[in-house]
Amino acid sequence: MNISQNTISYLPSLTGLRAVAATLVYIHHYNPFPANTWLHRIAQEGYIGVTLFFVLSGFVITWNYASRWPQSTFSLKDFYVARFARIFPLYWVLLLLLYTILIFKNGLTILSWSDFWAHVFLLKGWFPSLAFQGISQSWSLTVEVGFYVLAPWWIRIVTQQKWIQILGLFAFFLISLCVFYSPNLAFGSFYTLLGRFFEFSVGIFIALSCSHASTSHQPRYATILGILLSVAIVGMYVMAIDEYHFPAFQVEWILYNICLPLSLGLLLTGLVKEATFIHKLLSHKWFVLLGKASYAFYLIHLGPFPVVIQRFITTQKLGQFILLWMLAMVFYFFIEKPLQQGIIKHAKSSD
Repeated sequence: MNISQNTISYLPSLTGLRAVAATLVYIHHYNPFPANTWLHRIAQEGYIGVTLFFVLSGFVITWNYASRWPQSTFSLKDFYVARFARIFPLYWVLLLLLYTILIFKNGLTILSWSDFWAHVFLLKGWFPSLAFQGISQSWSLTVEVGFYVLAPWWIRIVTQQKWIQILGLFAFFLISLCVFYSPNLAFGSFYTLLGRFFEFSVGIFIALSCSHASTSHQPRYATILGILLSVAIVGMYVMAIDEYHFPAFQVEWILYNICLPLSLGLLLTGLVKEATFIHKLLSHKWFVLLGKASYAFYLIHLGPFPVVIQRFITTQKLGQFILLWMLAMVFYFFIEKPLQQGIIKHAKSSD
């Protein structure tokens, strides 16, 4: 299960897919459909965009780095610097802005110092009392950072098919979940790496599978099947909860923590291996541009920016959505990208 060097290439369709994931999360928070309708109920499940982000993350990190780890050209320092530069600079800028607003409104007693540092270093997502404070959606960044910390070893043991270590890692996650979150298993299962590890694992396995698949055995209809299965899983979840009143915890674990990542993995396989209309659409320069700005969009779609837009510019939902994307592009080009490139360049120059 080795990735050959020539497979390390940019996949624009997956960048475009990030824009879809961010939009799904936005729809979850700002449901545009009339209440008490089927479309409104389905749109409430837009938080599956986070699942898509996690599967994508496992895939992209594996696709870009797996073949380099056995080689002397790979630098663990460069890997962690790149991951730091990807997540923290823009987050810190927006966190500083948010705290400035809160201190101006409420004074200096808004947060204890321990809570403050938990936010700064993205440890907040491990604690139910802190996870949704500050930039509330940044709980998912705690999950991402946890994956980044383990990724070099995690991907290596999968690449080398060390199944006992892989099963041991999964067991560690599940045992830790039960030990540390026994009073609140729902939080640990759906908001921490201990419950979301399978999504990253699917991304890792799919990236390795795509890299060594024979060109004579290309998948057929993987893209459309991945989409249809994902929609079906969401529909099954809604029916199981709303119509049949099954326990939400067990249903969400089975359908969203296990089944949905698998269907999304099939979708990624199709986007990488099939030349479909969806692949071409997501690879279009405008979708790629939105995908590049999707991290900024995700961080600003809740908080002061939509409040200002709604209060002073427009109350029309489509207009707010467009303006937030425009603002996200500004953040990407003038803050996120320059800071990311500057940190990586500085780290290399200091070697």
